[in-house]
Amino acid sequence: KEYGCQTPESRYWMGAAAANGSARATGLFGSAYLALPPILDIKKSIAYFTKAMRLGLADSAMMLEGIHSPDVSTAKQFPEYKNCKSSIYYMTLRVKMFAGNMQDVAVSASLMMKGNNEIYPEVCLTRKEYEDTVREAEQEFERIKADMLAKKEKHDALYAKAQPMFAEMRAAFAAQAK
Repeated sequence: KEYGCQTPESRYWMGAAAANGSARATGLFGSAYLALPPILDIKKSIAYFTKAMRLGLADSAMMLEGIHSPDVSTAKQFPEYKNCKSSIYYMTLRVKMFAGNMQDVAVSASLMMKGNNEIYPEVCLTRKEYEDTVREAEQEFERIKADMLAKKEKHDALYAKAQPMFAEMRAAFAAQAK
């Protein structure tokens, strides 16, 4: 409240930004529904994180991975959402979005397939599930990447169209500021 983050005005503008495709604003709504009582709503949080991830916000893939993680250290928070396939799916997206090493996904998956270890005590993933899930996540990543490239092309075209006016606008603003 001190900085206006919970005022009706701030919620209005954050909502407007999210409704108009801001990945960051959408991700912030996901975080708000995850962490701020009394509005804690895991289903809404997942929906906002999913939308933000599809808009290109890699942090949202990381949050979804954590929500679905069957890791014994984190699964206690939302036990009804722990799911090895979902965790691998979002882990793959997170790694690809952050240009990380897919070996990390393979290591986690192998532990899930073996079970009987301190992180994943139960077997919860088969080789086929792992391969299918990674393939689906890679396809999703390519869709996200294509959407972001198309959005960037539109942005760049609009910027190029406006650029000739910048010097005149700066001069007019400077004159007005005197």
